[in-house]
Amino acid sequence: MEIKVQPLHQRNIDDVLRLQKTAYAANFLEDADSFLAKIAASPSTSFGAWRGDAMVGYLIALSLMTNEGLDLNTSNVPTVPIREARVMYIHDIAVNPEARGLGVADHLLQRLEEAVRGSAISLWHLVSVQGSQGFWEKRGFEVSSDPLPNGYGPEAVLMLRR
Repeated sequence: MEIKVQPLHQRNIDDVLRLQKTAYAANFLEDADSFLAKIAASPSTSFGAWRGDAMVGYLIALSLMTNEGLDLNTSNVPTVPIREARVMYIHDIAVNPEARGLGVADHLLQRLEEAVRGSAISLWHLVSVQGSQGFWEKRGFEVSSDPLPNGYGPEAVLMLRR
């Protein structure tokens, strides 16, 4: 069955919360208000992936002016139009464990790259958690010594791609 990637909307919050619980340890779970604020701030850079009628993955990314990132579980989210942004911050990507190996994450990332094409984005930024550093390195990201946003824990790794 084909993976279909579409813009993520606030009406998808229940699916996002459900998927989040399948992908992350309890200390990384964010509440609905946090997700709703991020989705509202990033309508052109947040996507869901569906297989049939079931959401099997999501990606939430925000266009920013600096590479400060966002604290975990915050609703205080800057709104920077993509045409004015210099940094793309991938805040969260999650894939249902039953859909791993189907290329869901790469479909989501490809859609984000398409959304950013033609903009002034010159830096990509994310916080790698739960041992995902190798996944991101395969996609061109490198470890950064810059300080991490708050809430991600001692094993988190800040990663950048220029």
